[in-house]
Amino acid sequence: MSNLWTKEHRKGFPLYVDLFEDLPLIYEKEFTKWNKQLDESQWKHVFLGNEYEPVKSNETAHQLNVIAIESFQFKDFRKSYELFNQALRFIDKKSPQMGVIFLKRAQCFFNMNMYEQCSADAYLARESNFPNNFLSDLDEYHNNCFEFIKQNERKAQTIKLSIDADKEYPCMANVVKIIKNDIHGMEVVATSDIDIGQTILVEEAFTSISNSFDTTTCFTCQKTCANFIPCERCVDVMFCSIECMGGSEIHKISCGEVYHRMPSYTKFVLQSILKAVVTFPSIDLLIKFVKAKILMQTVDMVMDAKMKNYELFFELTTSNQELPILLIHQVYTTLMKMTLIADLFSTKTKQRFLMHLVAHHAQVLLCNSYGGFEKEQNQQITATMTNVASFFEHSCTPNLMQFSIGNRTVLITNQFIKAGDHLYIDYWPEDEGGNNESTESRAILLQKNFNVSCKCRKCNPNKKALIIADPYMVSHPAYRWVLDYKKHMGSDTSALMKQQCINFLKEYKHASWSKEKDYIIKTYTECVLNEFDGTNPIHFK
Repeated sequence: MSNLWTKEHRKGFPLYVDLFEDLPLIYEKEFTKWNKQLDESQWKHVFLGNEYEPVKSNETAHQLNVIAIESFQFKDFRKSYELFNQALRFIDKKSPQMGVIFLKRAQCFFNMNMYEQCSADAYLARESNFPNNFLSDLDEYHNNCFEFIKQNERKAQTIKLSIDADKEYPCMANVVKIIKNDIHGMEVVATSDIDIGQTILVEEAFTSISNSFDTTTCFTCQKTCANFIPCERCVDVMFCSIECMGGSEIHKISCGEVYHRMPSYTKFVLQSILKAVVTFPSIDLLIKFVKAKILMQTVDMVMDAKMKNYELFFELTTSNQELPILLIHQVYTTLMKMTLIADLFSTKTKQRFLMHLVAHHAQVLLCNSYGGFEKEQNQQITATMTNVASFFEHSCTPNLMQFSIGNRTVLITNQFIKAGDHLYIDYWPEDEGGNNESTESRAILLQKNFNVSCKCRKCNPNKKALIIADPYMVSHPAYRWVLDYKKHMGSDTSALMKQQCINFLKEYKHASWSKEKDYIIKTYTECVLNEFDGTNPIHFK
């Protein structure tokens, strides 16, 4: 990291050093290879392993539509839904077939028992040059959906803080405090006792992207399985609503750019730079802000909410690893191929600044971002960067469960927390393979990826405690009930299972970590996640 934000001192105005100079030969070969790919725009639209030219094409839309109909006939409605999404990406807005595809997607929703979405697609079909001879089909679906919605009315779930919000960090409950620490950077401590199951953070991501080309997500909010509408100009993104389409400042400057089809991490870092660009009224103000932060000076400008959010991001801990030069080169050169960015960073001084800004963002993202998931899909679909959530330290025995819904991160207590306790999340959770590692391998991975040396009891166990189970815990009725019925857990038993877990954890709220308590906490977490399984609408407050 020694070259980050350092300047060269030649005659005239000093520039930030060129991070790509004086590198080993292997870098030159990799740079040349990347530049060739970039010049030739070799990245195509990829879906289910197939490549398509990234331009609007009714012919491509027809090909995808045919495959979608085949999947529908085999009753693979989820796959058929995704294929219809892809067909909508490519079709010309003026084509009457767009309305037909919306109707066919409505049929997928109907067969997935998603009647509100089916009705919404019927409306989209009617608004899209829909052929008159199919209007009766639209009316039939609309009427059927209306009846099913009345019969199966679902209560929307609202996710909000369980406790009043903090004044400085409104996304976080006011029963926790962020403290600066010279050793660890930042740490979060409880200022009062917190009960189990309390939502203490609901934070919108600073930036997030979809990792999956085969699963459609809203470009703005990362919502899945929605009534997606395509961008009228490019085939790269879709939006879950007109509001998300109109509110995407980043897409307004990146529509049709090749980075959308690049490897995920290149896309992730690049999009964070675009976020910085749209945050400030001008590039000169962005440069002024960054220079003040580097020199640890007071920022002499009026800061709105977006600028303050960027300030949080910029001040996060950076990785202590060597600069990822190849990644920085990929992001920087791709940015400079974008006409708007090239115009904004038109001088050598500004280009060197951009080079170092990319490096700084990469270092922040490498040790603070994480993969999120949608319970509905049961797979990782996003890379997410949330600022306040990044202040929480790691433990392999966390007292907070962490999950993502769209582009929001939610933290909920998974055990009772006393005033003065530190709050922890797991940077390498079990569903990402973390608990499949040995203690030694896990320690190496945590150190390498997050600069973390975990000292929890799981990593530094009392060997006697591991050999001899706690007889009181093992014989506790709630523990025995969970052990006996866990294999039968489903939507109908999840609430009962959750209550038994709470009974156990209430009894042993002051007990230190053990295999028995760890088992109950994991089961409790699973029960909570089952509540957000995508069957009910979710609102945020």
